[in-house]
Amino acid sequence: MIHFTQSTFTVGLASLKSDSDRRDGYVNNRVMDVTQFPAVTLSPTAFRNIPAQAGVSATTAGPLTFEVVGNLTVRGVTHPTTWLVTASQSNGAVTGTAKTKFTFADFAITPPRVPILLSVADTIGLEYDFTLSRDTGH
Repeated sequence: MIHFTQSTFTVGLASLKSDSDRRDGYVNNRVMDVTQFPAVTLSPTAFRNIPAQAGVSATTAGPLTFEVVGNLTVRGVTHPTTWLVTASQSNGAVTGTAKTKFTFADFAITPPRVPILLSVADTIGLEYDFTLSRDTGH
């Protein structure tokens, strides 16, 4: 396991969009309260199960799978999460997807209650597609 304490990933919520403007408005205003809590942050604390061949100069073919452990802050509440990451390297950049699951209760969020819905699942799946590259600026 590699311990990591120097980075924080911040994602602004105001620009997130689904396939429904009505849903976006409800989630932004009533569930996430984007005005008061405009972003979520992830502060990685450890990396687990990184293959030995992974590295900046690695030339391995195919994706690498590993876990990122970190503290996720949503609506001012911080909760530990584990993210399953699938990534690949090409031309000095790393691209991939990170996935985690948590419940509304983990972040003290009241599940949505809308009359036209029969129910809302308590487990939330969060998926983040990313591209990371080295900053060559000085």
